[in-house]
Amino acid sequence: MSAATTTTDDHEVTVGGAECDTASTLSTTKFVATTEAAARQASLARIFRARAQREAKRKADRHNTFGALQQRVGTEKFLQKAAMHFAAALEQCSGHTEARLNLANTLLQLLTVEESRRRRKRGDQKRSSSRRLDVLRTCAVHYSQCIKQLQENTCDARSGGVGLGDANRNDSSDGGGGGGGCGSGVGGVGENSGAESLSSSPSAANATTATAAVAHHNLGVVRLRMEQLVPALRHFLEAVRLCPGYSDAHCNVATTFRLLGE
Repeated sequence: MSAATTTTDDHEVTVGGAECDTASTLSTTKFVATTEAAARQASLARIFRARAQREAKRKADRHNTFGALQQRVGTEKFLQKAAMHFAAALEQCSGHTEARLNLANTLLQLLTVEESRRRRKRGDQKRSSSRRLDVLRTCAVHYSQCIKQLQENTCDARSGGVGLGDANRNDSSDGGGGGGGCGSGVGGVGENSGAESLSSSPSAANATTATAAVAHHNLGVVRLRMEQLVPALRHFLEAVRLCPGYSDAHCNVATTFRLLGE
């Protein structure tokens, strides 16, 4: 009788162990299922995020294309429309370097058109000067952001080519730094003899280097207009370093040295 009880006790113990194993298995299965569900959700989130980024990039590209077409017309009305398209492109994709470069070029070109119109009308010089400085500061911020983005892209790609340089780090800009192809040129918008004119992309080993050279040159133009000669010279020299055949940058190096009295 006692043996049966022992047997019963052993059986009860055995049953209890099986129940523990079952509970442990169910717990493990539930954890695995939860982990797999979380992984699926994360994967779906990445897919939707990538899809949204691609769609934003397509919209930004369209805005940039429309803006470039209107920019080429060159009149004040179309330049204003072009600037709106470039700004819309940056709203869709803040890392769109080409749109940022084109926006800065267009703002600088608009400033030249407005200054020419004001000179003809002899308007309020004080208000004109304030507006001029605001636009130049905005352009400097955009060019600085372009250069920073290009530097980051080059570091990420670990390019073995010409480095994009550190001239922007020492620039006394009014805003900090922020991939893309070469920005479309805006033609001559310089003051006086046109030695400070913005230029289209120069010939270079690759598009990124050419874009960086344009951004450095145009930031130098902005600094020169703001009468910041040393920062301007630094950027012109960096543009020449990146693209030795960049004639506009060479001309502006000479112009800046002349203004510095050297």
